[in-house]
Amino acid sequence: MLRNRRSSGFTLVEIMIALSLLAIGLLSLAAMQLTAMQYGGRGRHLTKAAAVAEGRMEMLMRSRWTDITPTAWTTPVVTNEVIQGPTNLTEQVYSTSWQIADVDPGRTRSIDVRVQWTEPKRPTREYAISSLRFNHEKL
Repeated sequence: MLRNRRSSGFTLVEIMIALSLLAIGLLSLAAMQLTAMQYGGRGRHLTKAAAVAEGRMEMLMRSRWTDITPTAWTTPVVTNEVIQGPTNLTEQVYSTSWQIADVDPGRTRSIDVRVQWTEPKRPTREYAISSLRFNHEKL
C-alpha cells in the first residue's frame, strides 16, 4: 500500500539556489559599496582642491596692486590634508601655483591658480581657476 507523502518545506536544491542568489546579491552590493567609497574620496579631494585654489585666489585678489606683479608660474606651495586623530596622518598633498599677467598694463591683470594632486592608480589631477584683477587703487 502506498502512503500519501505530504510535501512541506524546501528541498536541498531549492535552498542551495536561494543561497547562491543571496551570495551573488551581497557580493554585488559589496562591490558597489567599494566603488562608492572610492568616488567619495575622489570627490572629497576635488572639493578640497577647489577650496585651496579659492583661498589662494582670494588672497591674491585682496593684495595691493603693487604686491601682485606679473610673474610666470610660481614654485608650487604644498598643502597637506591631515586626518585628525592620534597619529595625524596626511591623506592628500596638494601643490598650488599661480601666474599673474598684464592684460592692460596698469589697469588689469589676469590671475590663474592651479592645484595639482595625485591619487592612487590615477594620473595627476588638476583644478584650475582664473580671474581678472582691476587696479581699483589707481596705483
